[in-house]
Amino acid sequence: MLKSYFKIGWRNLLGNKAYSVINIGGLAIGMTVAMFIRLWISDELSFNKYHANYERIAIVRHGGIDPQSGEYFGGPAMQFPVGATLKSNYSHLFETVVQAWWLGDYVISDGGDKRFSKKGIFLEGTALEMFSFKMTKGTYNSLDRQNSVVISESMARTMFGEEDPINKAIRIDNHMEAEVTGVFEDIPQNNMLGELQFVAPWSLFYANNMWLHNRETDWDNHMTNVYVLIKENTTADDVNDVIHDLVRKNASADFHTEIDKYKTYTEIYPMRLWHLFSEFENGKPAGGRITFVLLFGIVGAFVLLLACINFINLSTARSEKRAREVGVRKAIGSAKQQLVVQFLSESFMVVIIAFALSLILLVLFQQPFNELADKKISLPFASPMFWAIAAGFVLFTGLLAGIYPAFYLSSFQPARVLKVTLRLGRFGSLPRKILVVVQFTVSVVLVIGTLVVYRQVQFARDRPVGYSRDGLIFMPIPDPAMRLKINTLRNELIGTGVVASVATSSTPLTATWNTTSGYLWEGRIPNWMENSRT
Repeated sequence: MLKSYFKIGWRNLLGNKAYSVINIGGLAIGMTVAMFIRLWISDELSFNKYHANYERIAIVRHGGIDPQSGEYFGGPAMQFPVGATLKSNYSHLFETVVQAWWLGDYVISDGGDKRFSKKGIFLEGTALEMFSFKMTKGTYNSLDRQNSVVISESMARTMFGEEDPINKAIRIDNHMEAEVTGVFEDIPQNNMLGELQFVAPWSLFYANNMWLHNRETDWDNHMTNVYVLIKENTTADDVNDVIHDLVRKNASADFHTEIDKYKTYTEIYPMRLWHLFSEFENGKPAGGRITFVLLFGIVGAFVLLLACINFINLSTARSEKRAREVGVRKAIGSAKQQLVVQFLSESFMVVIIAFALSLILLVLFQQPFNELADKKISLPFASPMFWAIAAGFVLFTGLLAGIYPAFYLSSFQPARVLKVTLRLGRFGSLPRKILVVVQFTVSVVLVIGTLVVYRQVQFARDRPVGYSRDGLIFMPIPDPAMRLKINTLRNELIGTGVVASVATSSTPLTATWNTTSGYLWEGRIPNWMENSRT
């Protein structure tokens, strides 16, 4: 029976080519957009889930209230003693506490002429296990020695080709000597460590930066990161209740007046919130990319709805041509349920064809989509879960698009449609008119929303920034040795005749990486908080 239904549906598609192209093409485009949005949302929601301890990893933050404005301030830059204090005084809350320097660009060389700019971070050795790095060479103990370093698989190929990188010597920023003791699997891009190429021990950074050596008891300067792994059956709220007054309990009495005045506190910020809830309101995570996830989810649903409404309208618009077919089938004994199944099977056939076409479009536009979204989303065709979700998606779309046409067409009375030309009556076409209004309303809303976003982006690009950007080029110089030769570099650039002038800066014009304290005025934030705003 089903075989004959599909034969009839296939003949109808071939006999009405224009209808078929519009119907299948509209559904395919709608499904492609919906699936791209679904992949993007899935990528956002899985951010940082690469780590096995995702639910228990957190970063330590400080916060406070500006008494002048009443606004909250805070950030992840912590005083040097915080890490040691958490280890010694709060060990009942944490399985692991890791002191860290900021993820940044470093010049890596093999001791010869080869130099590469790579993203790296300095962490205490226990971080490899805490972040569950997938080690392809070496173990979680590979950072136990001060002059050790673990590198990513891609960095190993870049620097050493097919050679075994273990025990190879490298130099970090031209003054830190290290030996490769491990290799880890490249971390996915949808991760806060997605660009990470090497991990070196915190002890190596400490040994090569003498200015850190007088900071071990300094509660006055916010400079490092501290990551923690909270114990099982312990919540972030439990931890925050205990460490809220960490600074006041451990800093010298000289700071207590300022601590009380600015109501400073310490808390942990769970990894599950880092990406989607990166914006703060009144000191608490209140939004961020989760807003875009919800917005794009709504857009994807509307796009799919428009495609289904288009299918419904086209199907019901052809009702006059199918009416006599329905009348004949009912006259020879077909039940309404059989006709419903027939029209639903035709609907599913169209949806399946549209889905197959949408998969082709997914492959064709995968790379442009990744470039537009700044992602590295791969199509999970090898995943059984993908095909299970795809089957559910096809079933849902087929029912959504076909249920109304199936019941509408199967409801025709044979005596009426076989005797006279089909007349829908005063209210017969009302549902289709409602769908057309809904379709155009949603389309207009989406178009207006797109125009508003476009205008906002253009405004952001063209707004005055306080300086002329014409011909201005920013070039980072991570190599300390090159910084010592900045005058030579300046002269060489000007000597080309292309460069008019060269100026150096400790930070880009669009960022503030550090501030200077020591200036006094009434109502200013105290010295020890000066570098803590984010």
